[in-house]
Amino acid sequence: MKYLKLFERFQDDQYDFQSKYADWEKGVIKAWGQLLYLAYHDLPEHLNNLVSMDDFKKQYVDYLNSDGDEDLEEWMAEIPPTYNNGKTALHDKKRLDDVLKAIAEKTPTEEEITVFRSARKEETEWNSYSLTKEGAYSGQATAGIIIRSYKIPKGFPIICASKIADTDEVIINLSQEELNKFKI
Repeated sequence: MKYLKLFERFQDDQYDFQSKYADWEKGVIKAWGQLLYLAYHDLPEHLNNLVSMDDFKKQYVDYLNSDGDEDLEEWMAEIPPTYNNGKTALHDKKRLDDVLKAIAEKTPTEEEITVFRSARKEETEWNSYSLTKEGAYSGQATAGIIIRSYKIPKGFPIICASKIADTDEVIINLSQEELNKFKI
C-alpha cells in the first residue's frame, strides 16, 4: 500500500516537476522518447565541430513544437544529426550527457521510487524506465526480453518524461554498480 501511495503521488508530481524544465529541455525529452534513445548508445563520444549551444537549444525548441514532421524526425534520428554536409553536428554523446545530467539535477526524487525496464540485457548510462511494470513491457513477445525492477533512492536525479515522451516514463543514468545496488 505504501508503494501505491508513493507511486500515485510521484505520478502526479511528475507534471509539477516538469515546470522546472525549459522548453528546449522539454524538446530534448520529447526527442529522447521518440528517437534519441535508439541512437544514444551509438553516438560518437566527442566531436570537434558542434553547433553553438544557442543553436542546439533552438533546434530542440523547434522539435518540441513540431508535430509529426517526418523530415525533422528522420534528420534527428541520424547518428548524429549534422549540418553543412556532415561538417557540423547538433550533438555528440558528451553534449547529450551534459544536457541530460543538468535536466535530471532539476528533478531529484523526493521519495524512493520503483522503476521497471524491459530489455534483453541491462544497459548502463541513460535509459528509459517506466513507473509501472506494464509500461516497461513494450508489447514485444520476443524471446530473451526480461523485465527488471530497480528501487531508486530518494534524492537521485531523474528526468520526468511522462506526457512529454511516453506515459509514466522516467529517464535515468545508472552505472553498473548502481544497477546492481538498486536491483530488486
